[in-house]
Order: sequence, then C-alpha cells, then structure tokens
Amino acid sequence: MIGIEIVRQILASDIINWLLAFIGGIFVYRIVDNMQTKIARHSIIKDIETTINDLFSKQIAKSNRGKKNEDIVTVNLRTILHDFSPWQVYSRDSEIIIEDNQRYIRIRDDENYTEYVSTQALHEALIIFRRIEKLYKDSILKPVDLVDMWREILPFGSSRRLEFLTSYFSKFDVEPVIFVLYNTLLACYKFRMKNAVDYFRKYYKSNPELASHFLDNGRYRIQEKLKIKLFKRITG
Repeated sequence: MIGIEIVRQILASDIINWLLAFIGGIFVYRIVDNMQTKIARHSIIKDIETTINDLFSKQIAKSNRGKKNEDIVTVNLRTILHDFSPWQVYSRDSEIIIEDNQRYIRIRDDENYTEYVSTQALHEALIIFRRIEKLYKDSILKPVDLVDMWREILPFGSSRRLEFLTSYFSKFDVEPVIFVLYNTLLACYKFRMKNAVDYFRKYYKSNPELASHFLDNGRYRIQEKLKIKLFKRITG
C-alpha cells in the first residue's frame, strides 16, 4: 500500500510539473510572439513613412514657386502640396507636357502659381493609399499611426486634390484614398488633434459636394458605416 501511495504521489507531482511547464511554455511563447509582432509592426510603419517621404522628396513636379515672372522649374512633390490655391480638375483640355521622361499635368494656373504634377506621382500616391488601407483593415496600422501621419494624409483631402484625383482616375479608384482620409479624421478626433480636425473640416464644410464621396464608399466595412453619424457631427 505504501508503494502504491508513493507511485501516486510521483505521478501527481509529474502531472503538476508538466502542467507548469506547459503553462510556462505558453507564457514564454506569448511574450516572444508579442515582441516579434511589435517589431514587425514597427518595421512596416517605418517602411510606410519612408515610402511617403521618398515620394514627397522626388523631383517629379514643376512650379514657378509662386512668383509670377519666375521660370517654371522642376521641384519635389512636397513643394506643390500647399494650400495657397486649389488644384484644377483634370479634363481633356488640361495642359500636358512631357519632360525628363515624365508626363506632367497642369494643376494650377492663376495669378501667382503655375504648377504641374507628374502622372508618376499620382499613381505612386494611389498605391500608397491602397497599402495603408489594407494594413489598417488588417489591424497592422492602428488609429494612432494614422494620427502620426495626418500631415501627409489629410492634405490630399483639401485644395481640390481629391476632386482632381477623382477626375483623373475615377471615383472607384479613389475610394481607398477616401477610406484612409475618413479613418484618419476619426482617429484625429479620438486623440483630440484639434488642428488636424479643423484643417480638414474647414475645407469639407466649404465644399459640400464632397459629402457624397465620404458618406457612400464601397470600401467601408461595418466599422466605418457605424461611424457615419460621428463623421457628420465632426464635419458639421
């Protein structure tokens, strides 16, 4: 009887040790997996930010730099993303020039600004927005990441740039851009980025035709559709 009792105690001790080892293994795995996930996420965010910065720094735009009598020169994309005057909506009559193996479309021609953007810039920007949309839907990019990039994202929703993109591509093609703009605004509101919200709201309120783009988007999930009322309140 004593021998049987000793065996039972040994078996019970082994089972407890196995359970502790199993639980410990799960705990260690979760820690390692969490660390690897964070490292991968940070790497993806850095890659997105680098891609955006590289695009904005490319010499794929032309401008007279806001001086009426100054010659039009090649500049980086960031130079023409100002809000001093709106972009012209693209049409068959839009002036197009070809220089340096680039096709340029005139986007401004007023008293102070004569500026062009290359079609390469337009296509690369669209690809970036599609990528951000996918990463956000997969929960790799989070609302706070959109907030951190609002200065690079929200300008595409002002100065008639969204209208230009829609006229150049199509409403369907630009839906990923609107998806990202929509969620960036909501994220900025959540994190109380008043200057970002005010920046977007000012242009949105003065251009009511944009409502049809933002309130009816085929890329929205249930999450976005449930926040339509909040979006209306923010922009109202």
